[in-house]
Amino acid sequence: MDFLNVMDLVTVDDSRTAADQATGAAAADKAQAQALGEALLAGKSTAAAEAAGQAAFARAADNWRVWYTVDPDVAYPAALTWLSQHGATLLELASKPEKNLVLAALEGDAAAVFTLKCRSFAPERVQPVLNAGEGAWECGLLPREAVAEHAPELQARELALEAARLFVTECIHQATGRAVGIKIAKSERWRL
Repeated sequence: MDFLNVMDLVTVDDSRTAADQATGAAAADKAQAQALGEALLAGKSTAAAEAAGQAAFARAADNWRVWYTVDPDVAYPAALTWLSQHGATLLELASKPEKNLVLAALEGDAAAVFTLKCRSFAPERVQPVLNAGEGAWECGLLPREAVAEHAPELQARELALEAARLFVTECIHQATGRAVGIKIAKSERWRL
């Protein structure tokens, strides 16, 4: 099974990322100075104090977010389609023992890797959509104005869209392996 490459569906928000990175650099400088001062006050040698300061700087320096903008007109249809085809597989994987998932992940199964990192996703987000019945994923593709206020499709649509949103978010996080900020562009078609 090919895993959805969500990074092809999002863009980096360079201005927000740069601002966050600058804030992170300032925090790293502060952490370094604080660790250096604390080490010197504790009577440590200058070399040990400098090492403590450098370690604090290194921990804090990478603690900024890369910001991504998600265009729901692109990402949501792709996520909904992928989940409609593979959601049941994610659910099946989530019920397997961890040992089996690790073995599958080592063999390159991207869905197993996703499930290992986010084991609760399928039971909490995919199962309710499957419980909503046949065509529930397709309801997520309907524009909001195409669904009557109290129609049964409305709940299926909301469940499917929430699953797609969280799936895209988790895929970005897993693909980058770091703290991320996500801004989902406004679109009347995709509002709940």
